[in-house]
Amino acid sequence: MDRVDSLDEEPRAFLQAASVIGRYFSADVADTLADHYGRTPRAEKAVQHMRMAGKKALRLYSLDEAELRFRQVVDLIETVPGCADDTFFVDSLLNVCRVLY
Repeated sequence: MDRVDSLDEEPRAFLQAASVIGRYFSADVADTLADHYGRTPRAEKAVQHMRMAGKKALRLYSLDEAELRFRQVVDLIETVPGCADDTFFVDSLLNVCRVLY
């Protein structure tokens, strides 16, 4: 049995949609992918796309959005230990500091 097949209907739909979107538009729609992966058990994918979305928002000077995304990364890493390594976690904390600075 495939890992996707064992999921409930809703998380499976979000995971499949995120997979298709990510294949073609990953950097352009990082915020959408972050939201989709955030609704699945794939925390490692969610934090990657949340951070991408935060960096994109920071480049556009959308500071509220950037702070939200970076804090989501930190919260998810604290909730699901092992979904990211220590370097990724520290970089995410530094991104929060960059936004607040």
